[in-house]
Amino acid sequence: MRDLPRIYPDLFAVIHDRILPMYHAVAEVEKIWVQHGFGPLLHLKEDHRQRGWQVLQKYGCAKGSWFVTLHVRESGFTGETDAPPNDHRNSKVETFLPAIRFITSQGGWVVRIGDPTMKRLPPMRNVIDYAHDPNKEEFMDLFLCSENLFYLGTSSGPCMIPPAFGKKRAIANLEIIGGRPFYFDNIFMPKLLAHQRDGRLLNFPEAMARKNKYCFHSNAHYADGLRFIDNQEDEICVMTIVTGK
Repeated sequence: MRDLPRIYPDLFAVIHDRILPMYHAVAEVEKIWVQHGFGPLLHLKEDHRQRGWQVLQKYGCAKGSWFVTLHVRESGFTGETDAPPNDHRNSKVETFLPAIRFITSQGGWVVRIGDPTMKRLPPMRNVIDYAHDPNKEEFMDLFLCSENLFYLGTSSGPCMIPPAFGKKRAIANLEIIGGRPFYFDNIFMPKLLAHQRDGRLLNFPEAMARKNKYCFHSNAHYADGLRFIDNQEDEICVMTIVTGK
């Protein structure tokens, strides 16, 4: 089907007589929801909120402090047994360190969620590496994604939670060059694409003209002789600054 003109085997939806790719359609529906005056889909229970702040206070984070939730996808949780592979969705947490330092320099906290297979963060002021807390509780991921100032990270599963509670997101290294994160009013940056043969970067018109621009998995891009280029740490830091304003 990919060889047929303008027919791509990806997911689409019809919104107000317009045919939209799934990623844009979901954001369009949510935008209409907000324009009609509806609030967030979900609300945190008060007892969960109180329990969550009690946990943060154990780290020295006073109740009512503002914090940013961080999640940077790595391969340990799934073991990268997916077929096709999902390794192109991973990122290096080190590239987020300047953004973390900026947040803490402004008096905020950074709370990193995830699983204990992830690379540890270096000790830093006002930074909680909750992914490595041996006593962590499941409800805390929900609390940390709903009580934050905004969510910073990559397009892994947890990034779907904050907008459902009305929270903003800053998504780096988005792997779908033609798509966008679900929900509107979010800031995101896609990974770039380069030719494996000579390293030449595709410009945006070239990348957006590709028939695989909406493809979620890496095999379609690798088969075309391309590789992914991660966002740089200074770019991630600027995105963080803009999101926090």
